[in-house]
Amino acid sequence: MVNQVQTRQSNPVSADHRTGGDQIASSQSTAERLQANPDLLDRLFPSNHNSLSYFDTLTRQPSPLDLLVGEDGTDSADNLETSAQYQKEMDTSRPILLDRQVSPRIPTALELGAAADRAQLRLDRGDRGGAYLELYKVTGSEQILLQAQITTYSGAVGGMALEGNFRAKIANPDDYKLTLDKFSHDIDQAVVTLARQTAEASEPENFNTLAIMETDSRVWTKNGMTRDFPGNAQFIGIDGYEHLAESVGSEVAILSQDEIELGRRPAEFANIPQYTTTTSQDGRFITVVNNDTNRIEAFFDNNFESDRGSVMDAFYTPDLEQLENEIPSERIVAERQMKMEFLQAGIMAPKEALPSFDSNAPRPPKNLDRVFVSDGKYYQVSDTALFDKQGVDIAALTRNEGLWAGMKFGAALNEVGLKVENIIENRYSRFDNDRQHDFQTMINDGIITPLSDAEIEFYESNVESVGSPYQSPDDAMKSLGSSLYRPIMYLGDNQLNDIQSHPGGSEST
Repeated sequence: MVNQVQTRQSNPVSADHRTGGDQIASSQSTAERLQANPDLLDRLFPSNHNSLSYFDTLTRQPSPLDLLVGEDGTDSADNLETSAQYQKEMDTSRPILLDRQVSPRIPTALELGAAADRAQLRLDRGDRGGAYLELYKVTGSEQILLQAQITTYSGAVGGMALEGNFRAKIANPDDYKLTLDKFSHDIDQAVVTLARQTAEASEPENFNTLAIMETDSRVWTKNGMTRDFPGNAQFIGIDGYEHLAESVGSEVAILSQDEIELGRRPAEFANIPQYTTTTSQDGRFITVVNNDTNRIEAFFDNNFESDRGSVMDAFYTPDLEQLENEIPSERIVAERQMKMEFLQAGIMAPKEALPSFDSNAPRPPKNLDRVFVSDGKYYQVSDTALFDKQGVDIAALTRNEGLWAGMKFGAALNEVGLKVENIIENRYSRFDNDRQHDFQTMINDGIITPLSDAEIEFYESNVESVGSPYQSPDDAMKSLGSSLYRPIMYLGDNQLNDIQSHPGGSEST
């Protein structure tokens, strides 16, 4: 320790250093002093010194730790008090990267409160994904992981959420007045506030899956859109939440599974100097960081496991299969970009830097990938209308008969898909009366709707970047119908009852 003391004495820490001055002690000697005094490190930073790599964070210049560690390796009460605030700032000065999966647990009130403070600092800096991961580190909550992917538009759940919000905005432009980034920030803030409140009440067990879901829903309620929240699908099968489960939002979430490919993948950021991609030691998490801002740009969970506890888990696509981490097609990238631009999404920035929604933004067709041209006129296929026409019972999706509801909807998708393809490809040339009859019937039922002038303008100005965007509903049936409904075939009544009896309580924090 002699050399360390001499180094400190030859470069003393002045009073200016305490107020942000430039004079600092050697960061190397700080690390050495801490390494030589593990008891002191325990007292100063009890939760974050599990590897020597942590010293890299502790010793970044300038390093206020030189104030906390005396020349003889001791500390003082004043130093310890100073360290509490510094720990918060220091822990959030660099991107948060997960080393491995965290087992679900109920943290102490102190742990949860400290995590909420760090999450708030990250959120205030515009790092929405990082704010969620701070809470995950102390809870192991799979629900928090899901929301980290949603807020960064990543993977299967990120793609579904983007599509769900797109549909909600198209259907309710007068109510959905926020940019998606602002909406996402507000939900993130509500979850951080919930963590702080339960910690301050010494009730960390109440920061659980169901409470987080309810908190998310209240943000939509505050904006007058309770029944439009795609997250309502999470309440399917949970007693007492039928008013949310059997809603437009649940329908939207179910149908949005056809657009999981819209989610960002880490492969898209590879070899771009602005971004650094890191994979956790256990291979589960892939995090993309924007080097210019130190904010998480994308967060990819290779093994998403839900802990919502409803029967929805049994056939909820992201729980069954994550997207492949590969560069998506140009059509998918273009469609994602158009939808994000309409929602004004994709900006990871502090709240005050997020723009207000531009009400003059061009309006794309609701079913952008179901647009087709017939006799020089533009139409789109509405899977929502088809869903409703088939009378799919949302409540039935929590019971065995949900399989039959799914098969009925899938068959209808297939039938409409074939008819529309016949119309597009003019296969009715010998039976024009049949063509006109089928076409008019689908228009009368609202399954096919003409595009408005504004939608046509948007489509014509963007279609070149997408190529030919039309995707047959038959394709949707193949990806949506099988993944959504087939797994319920393998659940017996006892399994269904068992799942329903555990609606996401504190044990799944």
